[in-house]
Amino acid sequence: MDDLLKKSLALGLGAILVTEEKVKEVIQEMVSKGDVKVEEGETLAQELFQRMSKGKDEIEKKITEVVSKVLGKLDVPVRDDLKKLEKRISALEKKE
Repeated sequence: MDDLLKKSLALGLGAILVTEEKVKEVIQEMVSKGDVKVEEGETLAQELFQRMSKGKDEIEKKITEVVSKVLGKLDVPVRDDLKKLEKRISALEKKE
């Protein structure tokens, strides 16, 4: 499980380092060299940004799953547990 968390964090950091500006810079350079046409460069940029966004969403999902499992194993109360307790306390206070 620690391995999965480390991999997820590494992927997340990698995605952060590849900024939109850098992608645009590389594509502009490719267009300038004539490697790709302007339209192809724009399409490539859009595809890369979509992949980055999807990858980010997947990383966030995996991290959330891992953290939830860890909290469950450690028996740490989660938000829903605390809300239930607050409701019970409020109900008991009203009875007094």
